[in-house]
Amino acid sequence: MGFLLFLNSTVLFSPFSRILLNSDRFCLSHSVKYHLILMKTKRARNEQAVEWRTRSKQKTRKQSKEDSVELLASDQTQQKRVQSPNESSLHDKVNLEEITFPQRQSTSKVFVTWNVAGMRSTVKNPLFLEFLSKLEPDIVCLQETKLSDESQVSDVTQTLAARYHDIWNHCTARKGYSGTAVFSREKPLSVLYGLQEEKHNEEGRVITLEYEKYFLVNAYVPNSGEGLRRLNYRIDSWEKDMCHYLCDLDKKKPVIYTGDLNVAHQEIDIYQPKGHEKHAGFTPQERQKFTELLQCGFVDAFRYLHPHQQSFTYWSKRAKAKERNHGWRLDYFVISERLVPCLLQCQMFENIYISDHCPLMLHLDLAQLK
Repeated sequence: MGFLLFLNSTVLFSPFSRILLNSDRFCLSHSVKYHLILMKTKRARNEQAVEWRTRSKQKTRKQSKEDSVELLASDQTQQKRVQSPNESSLHDKVNLEEITFPQRQSTSKVFVTWNVAGMRSTVKNPLFLEFLSKLEPDIVCLQETKLSDESQVSDVTQTLAARYHDIWNHCTARKGYSGTAVFSREKPLSVLYGLQEEKHNEEGRVITLEYEKYFLVNAYVPNSGEGLRRLNYRIDSWEKDMCHYLCDLDKKKPVIYTGDLNVAHQEIDIYQPKGHEKHAGFTPQERQKFTELLQCGFVDAFRYLHPHQQSFTYWSKRAKAKERNHGWRLDYFVISERLVPCLLQCQMFENIYISDHCPLMLHLDLAQLK
């Protein structure tokens, strides 16, 4: 035991032992430094990986947003509609002689509704007047005219003035936004602007014309907007008041309710239902309100005639949506049930692609109205 103690003390207090201890401290110091450097490197790599993942997610969200077909393009004045190179080729391919137009009858009337997405730019295309001249509709309803005064398109109004009475409802809330117009061969008995509630009337969204046998209501329904910011206003206020308004008119005379109603009612009315449930124009709330309107004694004319046909009236200007036929059916003729016997035809002119909407036609034989 004494020998072991002597040996241990010798080892502990010998110069050699001090060298060993100093060597251990040296190794320990360098080991700590090495681990610190390793930890910093690992942390830097983790931060870099997180940054890469964040950038990747942002890029994916941005791409998804660009590719998605939103209704915001129709209702945002901030967004400029830029014509793509392929778009001009779509116009060039249009041959009006190849388009089937309705066979007119002496007692029939042809109506056209068209969101022109800014009338000043749309009328610059000669196809606008050429199409109307070829079709010769009795009434033309336009939405999203974006004018503060009709003199801004005086060349067109003068051309149409020889054949039509023109009625305008401009947005007074801000310039270059919303707005509606109607061109009518027959002079209406009366004209009403907006709805009964003043809160809806600053944006020039509604024109009502009274004729001998019916009312015509031209409307540009508010888009629910980015992030569905106007959804509550649209559902709780606009749709409710519009339904009451149409029902009151229907008690007096049959109603033709038309325009850009900013809703794809059924899954067949949108190119890809899945994934668009939270997008303006395809929310369950908007679709339900349209269903409730039909339940009040009205009929979706196109869907009545074509229950299984998928056709669209709107294509985003982004991501070559028109070429890929990634469209929505947002424009309608909704008629009173007692006008159904008068219904001859309801047709989209999908080749007339000047704005991001195409014109929609309704053909009625009013002689069948009882």
